[in-house]
Amino acid sequence: MINILCYGDSNTYGYNPLNGQRFGTDERWTGLLQSMLGRNYNIIEEGLNGRTTVLDDPFNETLNGLKYFDIALKTNYPVDLVIIMLGTNDLKQRFNMPAIDIADGAGMIIDKAINISKLNNKEHEPCKVLLVSPIHIGEDIEKSVFAESFGGNSAREKSLQLAKYYEQVAKQRGVYFMDAGFYVNPSHEDSLHLDKEGHRILAYAFKDKIKEIME
Repeated sequence: MINILCYGDSNTYGYNPLNGQRFGTDERWTGLLQSMLGRNYNIIEEGLNGRTTVLDDPFNETLNGLKYFDIALKTNYPVDLVIIMLGTNDLKQRFNMPAIDIADGAGMIIDKAINISKLNNKEHEPCKVLLVSPIHIGEDIEKSVFAESFGGNSAREKSLQLAKYYEQVAKQRGVYFMDAGFYVNPSHEDSLHLDKEGHRILAYAFKDKIKEIME
């Protein structure tokens, strides 16, 4: 059994932009991916709405991804592959973070994944890590219910810069990289979250990437 920890935010949790609820297991990309990969794989969902890379949200102390990551990894160990897809919430206006710093925050989670997995492995070999640059913020963000908290188009422009910095961070640490924005766009409903079709497309992209990494 190959255990894969999917560590992310609302687009890993499966936030439904139509009603603010959660997509079903058979609709969100993690559940679809489990079906595609079959019984030799175990997909572990660790998505949380609003989660950041390393930032403390003043309105919710549980959202710092770096602080919770070691718990998530140790709880689900042994883990063969960690997928990290965070950074969208770091684009919120109140954080005022440049794209390069957001990528460095994701890099700190990679470091934890490597160090913790080394300590929990008899051979002291780290688990594999796939760093994923999140989907871009949509062109209609100014019309979205999230426009004010994200600062409108300024957040979209930063989101378009993330992939190049994420790729650099992945190369520096010798881990795998994938750009989710290459495959799929956010929903028209809120310019931030995947719709049902987006989850399906992303699941296929992850399936191919995981097969490349693990086989």
